[in-house]
Amino acid sequence: MNFWFPAVVILAGVMAYLCVTPGPRIFEQDIVLNQQAMRCFRFVTDFNRYPSWLDSVKAVTSDVDPSSAMVGTEFELLFSKNYVGRYSTFKH
Repeated sequence: MNFWFPAVVILAGVMAYLCVTPGPRIFEQDIVLNQQAMRCFRFVTDFNRYPSWLDSVKAVTSDVDPSSAMVGTEFELLFSKNYVGRYSTFKH
């Protein structure tokens, strides 16, 4: 007697039941997760929450040509102009 065919039919029926039954619940959960992701994105991108030094960093224009600078040095230059230059305790 061949047991493979009934086992495959039963397994296919169980898989179809498990995949089709929670469909609406998964769709609703996906909507909720998308709403939570949008709230998180709005929270992170709301620049009114950040301190004023961030505005000063964004407002500074660099004298260095970015094409001649190494990667990352432009931000380091902006940071050093705004943070180290203003708030350092040592004299230049």
